[in-house]
Amino acid sequence: MPESTPPESGPEPELAADPPPSPEVRAEAQPTGMPRPVDQRPVAHGSVASPPSRPLTPPAPTTAFDNLLTATKNWFMGGNTVVRAGIVVLFFGLAFLLKYAYEHAHVPPELRITGVALGGVALLVLGWRLRLRREGYAWALQGGGVGVLYLTIFAALRLYQLLPPKFAFGLLLCIAILSAVLAVLQNAQALAILWASGGFLAPVLASTGEGSHVMLFGYYALLNAGILGVAWFKAWRPLNLTGFLFTFGIGLAWGAKYYRPEFFATTQPFLIIFFSMYLGVSVLFALRQAPRLKHYLDSTLVFGLPIVAFGMQTRLVTAYEYGAAISALCVGFAYLILARGLHAKRGDILRALVESFLALGSVFATIAIPMALDGRWTSAAWALEGAALLWWASARKDCWRGPLACFCNWPRLVRSSHASISRP
Repeated sequence: MPESTPPESGPEPELAADPPPSPEVRAEAQPTGMPRPVDQRPVAHGSVASPPSRPLTPPAPTTAFDNLLTATKNWFMGGNTVVRAGIVVLFFGLAFLLKYAYEHAHVPPELRITGVALGGVALLVLGWRLRLRREGYAWALQGGGVGVLYLTIFAALRLYQLLPPKFAFGLLLCIAILSAVLAVLQNAQALAILWASGGFLAPVLASTGEGSHVMLFGYYALLNAGILGVAWFKAWRPLNLTGFLFTFGIGLAWGAKYYRPEFFATTQPFLIIFFSMYLGVSVLFALRQAPRLKHYLDSTLVFGLPIVAFGMQTRLVTAYEYGAAISALCVGFAYLILARGLHAKRGDILRALVESFLALGSVFATIAIPMALDGRWTSAAWALEGAALLWWASARKDCWRGPLACFCNWPRLVRSSHASISRP
């Protein structure tokens, strides 16, 4: 058998070179700390270029509702959550117990009220004794105890008629003063929020759908007096917003359901009192925050108060022809007078607050015109107002520094303008 001849050996094929590393491998191969090379090769026709990296978007601005929701979440989730939640559940449970006992139980009402009151006193005493060892726990107990005392006195006054109104309001005033003193002495903002929330919720939980609105608003006036007293010493914005939301929120709910024109004489004074109190709270907050040179203007309270209060005022004066116009004019003059007084006393320390009050006063004085006059007179009055502002601004150079300097120096500007006009 013939031997097979091996095939002719041609030139050996070259070994295929290793494939070029991928961009990811090249990126990983770069030593740490060295800048990565920039791929400057042109992009072929038809190929898809990699999208450029997106710039970081700034965070969305937070609103007042977001801040309130965050503060509520931090209050429940921070510190001793179990104790705070337990105090809230205990307060609601006692409120429903009093209401159920009023409707169904046969236990003497004196015994019911006394038992609940002793429980509130026990919480208050225990919280005071633990204030140095367990601060947050003690504040929660004290706040719950004060809220239970508010609930007990209001139930004894409104549900069972066990206390005369004057004596009951005297007790409520004493508790409000005691609560404010305890919160300020211990520098306990959580305690203040607890007793304020419990105090505002007490009449709502103990309500039977009947009763006097004068008693309700008088009770809220005492609670707001306590908040105003705390604001004299502490700049606690959550406490101020708690009182503001409870007062005007419950007031709006009551007005939408129960208000009638014959209640005007008994509701108008309380609206003026509440408006004046929270106007004072906003000023006190600015005074306490001004030395820190940050956030010394509570815009939620400063601008939210006139909007809500004037909306309620227009509801009260719907039966009067020029009621809304007179109300807007009075509010505008009140803000203008307060702005001038604050500027004269505090100078530029409260500049932002004074300018805010000046703007609010001008707005309310301006919108009072169409509420009282027809379209032609409104156009003429607004044109006259604009011309007066232009003349006022051109009278002195001080007005070009801003409306605040022009407004607060108006006596000197008027004298100088009269002198320039009378000069030959």
